[in-house]
Parts: sequence; structure tokens; C-alpha cells
Amino acid sequence: MKKETIIALIVAAIVVVGVIVGVVATSLSKEDADGLYDPDLPDIDLPDDYTPDTYYHIETDVEAPETNRGSLHTHSYLSEIIVSPSCETRGIRRLYCSCGDSYTEEVAARGHSWVDATYSSPKKCSICGKTDGEPLGGDNVIIGKTNTNTDYVNVRLRPTTDSEIVTSIPPQTTFRILAQTYGYDGYIWYRAYYDGFEGYVRSDLVNIVS
Repeated sequence: MKKETIIALIVAAIVVVGVIVGVVATSLSKEDADGLYDPDLPDIDLPDDYTPDTYYHIETDVEAPETNRGSLHTHSYLSEIIVSPSCETRGIRRLYCSCGDSYTEEVAARGHSWVDATYSSPKKCSICGKTDGEPLGGDNVIIGKTNTNTDYVNVRLRPTTDSEIVTSIPPQTTFRILAQTYGYDGYIWYRAYYDGFEGYVRSDLVNIVS
């Protein structure tokens, strides 16, 4: 074989290989070029006069991720009552933080605030109005009688002579004694019921009749 023929065949082979490589390279999409394409990186627009032999420093808008070096958040809760407690049932309170965290917790029942029974009414809660027991009237009520002959005996709101006068009992008049207690002044006072009024009478002004 002549030398010129061999050289021609070699050149032809090189051309064929180059064409094949070019076809394969141009037919690959960015997705198919494994290892050559990262979908998380932005596309770069090349200048119009770019050639493989020209080098450029191309700036992008990609920024390095920031590291959160701040201190941990500490919850600071405010609270609101969403179900009010009653004397006998529990309520519900919601606690919430500015960060959005929240939770609920039970609130204890308030409990009754009892007002003592009177001659005409049983013990009663001043909050909810519930009653308990019976009025103090009945066959076992103690009867007292004022032991003054001319002076009225004052019935006071509280067991002390400084307290407001509710009513007065005439001399030698009977009335019902509901209970007794020690007053603020050291005297024993009777809790009395007379003519629809209740209050306190000093014991040294009263005789027990029955």
C-alpha cells in the first residue's frame, strides 16, 4: 500500500471520530451529563464575545448560607382564661408565647364562700348562691329577753359597740338567740333575730328565758 493511501485513511479515521464525539457531546442534555450539571446552581449567562480561548471572571448572585449563631429562644408566656372556673368545677387557662407556642392547663375550682345560716334562711354561698342545710329557726331555738326596764337594747351589725345599729329591742322583750361569739371588745355577744332583723346584742343586757 502506498504511503499516501495510508495517510489518507488515518486522516479520514480522525475526522470520523471527531464527528462522532461532536454528535454525542451536542446531544447530551444538562440533566444527562451526570456529574457535569448541578440543578441547584444558577445558570450563567456568557458574554456574546465568549470563546473557549477567552477567560472571564463571572460574578453571580449566589451567597454563602448564613449560620444561625444567635442564642436559643426562651419562652415567655402570657395567659388567658378560656373557661372560667366555678365554685365546684375547674376552668381552663391558655398560655401562649410570642413565638407561637401555646398550651392549656386546668384552673382550680374557686370553692364556695359561705354566709352563715340565719333564722329565716340556710347557709348560702355569696358567689354562686347555692344553699346548704336549714335555717336556724325551729323548736330548739334559744329565747332571750332584754333585762332592762326602761332602755332599748341595740342590735348591731357586728359584735362591737362601735358597729352600726341595725335595730333596737324594747325593754323586757323576748327575741331569738341564734349563736354567741366573743366580740372585739372582749364581751360575749349574742347573735339575735328580732322583728325581721339579725345582728348582735351584748350578753350582759340579756337574760336567757329558754
